[in-house]
Formats: sequence, structure tokens, C-alpha cells
Amino acid sequence: MATLNTMLDVKPIKQTTDWSCWAAAAAMLVSWKKGRAYSELEVATMAGPQYVSLFKNATGLSGPQFADFASRLGMGVEAPQNFTPQGYESLLKKHGPLWIAAGLDAGGLRRHIRVLRGVVGDGTFDNTKAYILDPADGKDYQSTMTQFAKELEVIARQEIDADQDLYTQVIHYG
Repeated sequence: MATLNTMLDVKPIKQTTDWSCWAAAAAMLVSWKKGRAYSELEVATMAGPQYVSLFKNATGLSGPQFADFASRLGMGVEAPQNFTPQGYESLLKKHGPLWIAAGLDAGGLRRHIRVLRGVVGDGTFDNTKAYILDPADGKDYQSTMTQFAKELEVIARQEIDADQDLYTQVIHYG
């Protein structure tokens, strides 16, 4: 396996409400892309009045809203899938940091949005680390790609079990 060593300098942003991870994660991507700090409210405003309302009402973003939100910010989405460590590294190199929707809570279809900013390791799931910014606490942490992949698959399994459409989980610039 090839060695992976991609790390992006992305400043963490802590979400201001329990349900604003989507806005904080987007603010991290916009800030990285534009080279200056953006707030959650500024990013929601850039996306349009319905997103300002969601943010001000401390409401989460639902799966069907992900693609529209991304488009309004000039971002693209990946089709629902889980990538290999090499696939994530390729996306990071091509597009910059990735807005990632994962299922971290037991039960329900609640998603939590985080930012993938790096992958480092030998290219295997067990020996490659994902470097993740979590807006819940505004901190940078590491996870094996095995654990990272499992967290993304939680949402897909729940959507399939509920006979719902699969929604994008990866948003990026480019």
C-alpha cells in the first residue's frame, strides 16, 4: 500500500448551538477557501434566508437539504458512498477540506457534521488516521479510517432500513 500523508491547515470553529454543526463545518470550509474567518451566521446568510432561519432557530439541516445548501455556497457533493483512504486523500488533494455527515448518536437519523482535513498512514483502514475537526467542541482529533468509515455507514444503514433515499455525506469546493 502507498503511504498517505495529506494534511490541510483548517481552523476549527465551535458550533454555537446544539444543532448548528452544519453551519460551523461550512464556515470552516468557506474560511479555508477564502482565506479569512467566516462565522456560522455569515455562511448561512451566503446560502440564503431559509438557512439563516434554520440557523437562528437552532435547527439542524436534513439530508434532503444538503445538496441545495452546498450548491448555494458554490460547493459540490459526492454521491452517497464510502471511500477508501486513498479516495479520501484524492478528494482532499483535489478539493480541500471535506464537510462530512456521519451518524455518531445511537438511534434516530440524526447526523453530525464534521470536517475531514487530513489522512495519514499506510493506506489501510486500520493503519491510516483521519484528521477530523469536530464543531461540537471545536477540537481537532484523530480516528482510524476503520472507525471513520463505520460512522458514515451508520447513516446509510438507517436510511436504507427506513426505506429512505440516500443523501450525500461529502460536500466540498470544486
